Amino acid sequence: MNKHSNFGYSTILLSFIIICILTFTALTLLTANSDFKLSKKVADRNSSYYEAQEQAYDELSDIDRLLLQCYEASPDEETYYESALAAISARFEGTFDTKDGRMLFSFSKSITLDQYLEVSLLLKYPETEIDTFYEIEKWQSIHIDTPFEEQPLNLIGGDN
Repeated sequence: MNKHSNFGYSTILLSFIIICILTFTALTLLTANSDFKLSKKVADRNSSYYEAQEQAYDELSDIDRLLLQCYEASPDEETYYESALAAISARFEGTFDTKDGRMLFSFSKSITLDQYLEVSLLLKYPETEIDTFYEIEKWQSIHIDTPFEEQPLNLIGGDN
């Protein structure tokens, strides 16, 4: 008497299929959650960059107006540069340097704790009415490398 029941095979097959579906569902949820977190991080960083860029544009606009006032009040190029240096130093945070005998003004805007926007302007004396008061030498997002503290690597079975 040989009696076989197919009840065991179908139950095992159905259980295996259900476990596979639950595993793939869990993996899909984990992937979607990590993609959401990454997208949020990228969106936050991008909006921080554009906020810093907007602040830099506002400062450029103020510098442009200030340089126009210095230009209109100055009879010659030397007086223009002297008054521009004094006016910009008094009103804005940044550094002055010289490049090819011309004045270079640099300032930065914070994007995140480890990134900032650096802007450098090469000031010019306009020769004609359509000339500008400066050239943008640098408009760059800079990442600050933060060194990692040396920490021991705990390996399995190691007490270091």
